[in-house]
Formats: sequence, structure tokens, C-alpha cells
Amino acid sequence: MTKHNQKTKIEESRNKVKSRLDVIAKLQKEVPSLKKVEEDLDWMLNAEESAPIIINLHQSENLLYRLSELDILLDRNEISLPNSYIPSFISSTGTSSSSDYIQYVYKARDAFPKDNNVQDWARGVADSYSTLRIKQTRTEMVTSRLNSLDKRLGDLHIKAIQACLSASAGVQSSVEGAAIVRELLDGFKGELIRRCKEGRKATYQRIADNLAFEALKQMIVDQQDMHESLHNELSGIIKSRVTTSQSRIQELLSLAEDLVFAITIALDPQKIGFEFYT
Repeated sequence: MTKHNQKTKIEESRNKVKSRLDVIAKLQKEVPSLKKVEEDLDWMLNAEESAPIIINLHQSENLLYRLSELDILLDRNEISLPNSYIPSFISSTGTSSSSDYIQYVYKARDAFPKDNNVQDWARGVADSYSTLRIKQTRTEMVTSRLNSLDKRLGDLHIKAIQACLSASAGVQSSVEGAAIVRELLDGFKGELIRRCKEGRKATYQRIADNLAFEALKQMIVDQQDMHESLHNELSGIIKSRVTTSQSRIQELLSLAEDLVFAITIALDPQKIGFEFYT
């Protein structure tokens, strides 16, 4: 082997080593997202295993769809082929899935108001969901992300937290808390629409087309129904059309936070102009 060939061989081996190190470094970025999704799935699995028999007769179509999409991504992407959007896809899917599941629990709770087994189960699942959200610091991350978009939105979120806590404690009515959460939803969506350069409609489809990772557009579009459902219930509380429990306003805020978190994860930093750091 000539000296020239030896140098070439060394260079080839060195480049392959560097390439493999680059792949491993990229894959390591997936680990935090995967760990959080693992926590979400463990929480759901524990809930399923303790669910009353009557609950097992019902399924969440949104959840099944979401998990199917996650399965497809995990099946298609070899360990050696990382993509920059995958951590965002995984994180957004985890947040949306757990949000879908807790909504499924709330619906079961409301469908069987006199079944003590269902009520006890739903209460326990809701409590463990609160613990999961605290562990994942979702509320704090939402405040940070809203501040990155617009400081006014971050301040409004903190105001909503305080108002909902007061409503849950019975210190004030739910009307004020509902009004602030609705204002937060409107302000968040409005700020994203303001950043859209193309299109006219104020829809999540437009936000997805302008600001999302290509592979995560549907993740944002799927939040349209959630936004409208939350907005309608909050409006009903504000106008006294809906009778609600003291704890419900806190649940609605958590769902709104999950919506904000899932959407902001799906935004492409190159399109929105900055990167969220939490």
C-alpha cells in the first residue's frame, strides 16, 4: 500500500467515525422527548389497568389516531437515520396524547355521574395527571414559550393561573378565570396568525402552512377542534350558560396549556424566526 493510499484510507475511516459520532449526537437529542412520552404512556397504561369494566367499552378515537401516527414514525425511522423534526414530533405527540386521554377520562366521569367506581377512578387519574404535568413542568414551559412569543401573553398566562386557582379554592367565581383563559387562547392564536405571511383566514390550517415543520402540520391543524371546544365552554361559563364545578376551570386551563405546548413544539424555528429554549 502506497503512502498516498494509506493517507486516503485514514481519511476515509476518520470521516466514517465522525459521521457516526454526528448521528449519535443527533439521536441523543431525541432522548428527553422519548423519556417524556414514556412517562405519558406509563400514566395512560396505569389508568387503563385500573379502569372499571364499563370504561373499557369506550375508546378515544383521537388518542388511537395520535398513537398510530407515533407508531408509524417510530417504525419508519431507523436508529441510524435521525431527522431534526423527530424530537418535536415525539414531544408534541406525547403532550397531545396525554391531553386526549384526560379528556376521555373527563367524558367518562360526566357520562357516569352516579357510578362511584367511575368517579373514584376518574379522580385518581386526574390527580396523577396533575402530578405528571408538574413533573414535566408543563405550566412553567408554557409561560416561557408564551413570553418568547409576546411578553403580554406570558403575563396573561400568569394572571390566568392565579384566577383559576382562586376559582378552584372558591375565593372568586369561575367567570373571571374563564374570561382570562379565553383571552389567552384568542391572544395566542392571534399572535401566530400575525406572524403568518400568506393566507387570510384565522385558522390553525393557515398557522400550520406558514409556521410548522412540514412533517408536523397536521399536529397543529388537529388543535382547531380543541381550540373551538375550549372556547365554546369558556364562553358558556362567562355568559352563565354553563354550570361548572370549581375544579373545572382549572381543568380547562390545563387543557389550554397543553394546546399551547403541543402547537409551539410543532413550530419550525426557521419559519417563526426564533427557537424556544424550553
